[in-house]
Amino acid sequence: MAQDMWTMINRELAKIEQSRGGRGDPDIDAFKQAMEYGTQQREWKERKNLQRQQIMSELTRGTSMTFSEKDLTRKKERFQNYYNKHKGSMDETTLEMGQFMLDDFDIQGEKNLDFTKQENKLESMQTNMVNALKEFDRMDASQNEDYANKVKDLNEEWLDYVSDFKKTHGDRLSLKPFQHIDSQLDKGAQMNDFLLGAIRDDNYIDDAEHQAWKDSWESLSIEPISVYKQKEAASNAFVLKSASKQLVENIEQYQSLDSFAKGNITMKIDDMETSWDQLDAPQQAAYLRQQKQLQKQIKNLDKNYSNKLGKSYLDEMHPDLFPSVAPPPDPSPKVKVPTEKEEIEELKAGEEFKIPQGDLDTLKSELAKAEKRGYTGEDRSLVDFIKGRAGYKKIFNEYEKAKDRDSSITFDDFISHRPDLYSGWKEKEGIKKSKESKSKAKSKFRKEVGKLKDSGLKYDIMSGKGYKGAVPIAKSKKIKGKEYMFYFSSNDDGSLRIDKVLKNKYTGKYDEDVIKSSMQEWEA
Repeated sequence: MAQDMWTMINRELAKIEQSRGGRGDPDIDAFKQAMEYGTQQREWKERKNLQRQQIMSELTRGTSMTFSEKDLTRKKERFQNYYNKHKGSMDETTLEMGQFMLDDFDIQGEKNLDFTKQENKLESMQTNMVNALKEFDRMDASQNEDYANKVKDLNEEWLDYVSDFKKTHGDRLSLKPFQHIDSQLDKGAQMNDFLLGAIRDDNYIDDAEHQAWKDSWESLSIEPISVYKQKEAASNAFVLKSASKQLVENIEQYQSLDSFAKGNITMKIDDMETSWDQLDAPQQAAYLRQQKQLQKQIKNLDKNYSNKLGKSYLDEMHPDLFPSVAPPPDPSPKVKVPTEKEEIEELKAGEEFKIPQGDLDTLKSELAKAEKRGYTGEDRSLVDFIKGRAGYKKIFNEYEKAKDRDSSITFDDFISHRPDLYSGWKEKEGIKKSKESKSKAKSKFRKEVGKLKDSGLKYDIMSGKGYKGAVPIAKSKKIKGKEYMFYFSSNDDGSLRIDKVLKNKYTGKYDEDVIKSSMQEWEA
């Protein structure tokens, strides 16, 4: 519009000059010069402001990727100094652009502070998770309603934390320098899923609630589990029906096992009708543990039923289902438990033996280290933990599978019935120690050979087969007029071995008697 106005003015001035026969007017000429100067000045300011905008853009390049508070402050100060120095000559658009850029520095600073806060919080979140896992590992810890509530509270806390962290800082977490943090967040989600699965197995939550938690984790939103809680009252009828069905099935199974253990009925095992007395001690113990586990599950289901309906299914339908006294202990073994290495190697998987306490302590110590590093049943590869620990991986993996079959099984009970795994572990540990011993011996041998003053002799020993006494290196030397042949080799522990044999001056042959020598005698 401004350009059109100057065009119109120039056109009118041309008409005035034409009407005067082309003669100029001093006033008009001065006005035209002033207009031309104004046009040039305006164009210069526009070019200058464009340059200012380009420089400011360059000064703020990478602001959203500046994660160091020190670097961000330095960049902002540099930009602020430039902005303050030239803002007097900036037009309104450039000033506004500069202010937006200054605001971007502040926004990035707030993001950096929040990221640091979230990262620092991760350690305390992981500590709470580890404590929950330790509690789960303790005997009967999962058979506790308070613990189940803790797991749900922990999941809600983690879900809120991971959701906020990833949605606010997802771009940064996807970058390579921060992927280890993103990986730890994913690991926390997996552990929470594992704990939810545990309380589901013990019937503290039903399938619907379990799925709601899974949906919440998948979407990183609390909404699915919140919706479930809101609809829980309306779905009580379905929950009660499901609980009743499970109760009936578990009670029937418990009653069958109880009758079988008392000798009242037989059971089909491996397609053969079998009585209780035909089972050996370990088999009887396994069935009694199964019966005890069923008793716990029935009590948990009945508690859920009672909470929904206000009355106990067991009290009404099966008041005498469980004995008032404690169930009988596992029967004692009928034969002496093998303890010797040769006896253990003859046993088959599932047969009981007594593991030496020292070996048991070692295995349990390594298992505790694995669990401390976040090892759970969801991650059975143990890739990072198992490096250099021959034989442990298979034992721990098989133990996890055993717990899937019977969650009440302890590590002591498991390993004392797996002679195959124990023998394999002992063999691999023996090979490992042998290799370590050989490595130490070789290192010791090299150090002692290195003490020799004769460089040529050192080279001959280390490049030959003097190590471990195979074809010793031989060197002759005269001592006090007598000629000896010195032999350099290695003792079993890696120490340098030096022997000498006297040369008979009459026959010219070396005697058969080998005399022990030393480095001091050789170098004297």
